[in-house]
Amino acid sequence: MQPSARNPDEETRGHSRHKTHSAEARRCRRVLSITRPRKLPEIADGQAFLDELTVFPLDSFEGRFSRRASRLNLGPVLRRAELVTLFEATFAAILCNIALNGRGGCRGVIKPAREFNRIRLEWKFMAVKRRFCATSGYQVLSETQKTLVHKHFLTVAVAAENLAP
Repeated sequence: MQPSARNPDEETRGHSRHKTHSAEARRCRRVLSITRPRKLPEIADGQAFLDELTVFPLDSFEGRFSRRASRLNLGPVLRRAELVTLFEATFAAILCNIALNGRGGCRGVIKPAREFNRIRLEWKFMAVKRRFCATSGYQVLSETQKTLVHKHFLTVAVAAENLAP
């Protein structure tokens, strides 16, 4: 008999989940766990992933990602694994933007004590972005598509009011 799968959102005995995990982060993990690759032609593989994301609400991260990627016609060009990597990079970019611009749970205050967390998020974003940009699917995108992918999915910026004087 196989052990039952553990729900990552449930607390385990003696271990409580950190309160810092947002609903978006849990949903991101759920999407990555439920979208297992199936035997599909490579051309349909990426589009199938985007189609699976359409079951999420339109105002969710997954819904916005699916709509933007479909508008850029990435489904037929990128394989499932490449779109999952772009999905991860996009999520990491959003977390970086939140952390770098004080949009987290600190009421707009950027606390120096959280610098390690901001650095960790930035390093994770850069690593997954580098992994995506090294894929064969990214290499065959037109320059216009690459520019739009970076603009819509891979942009991390510090707001002017948060820059040091």
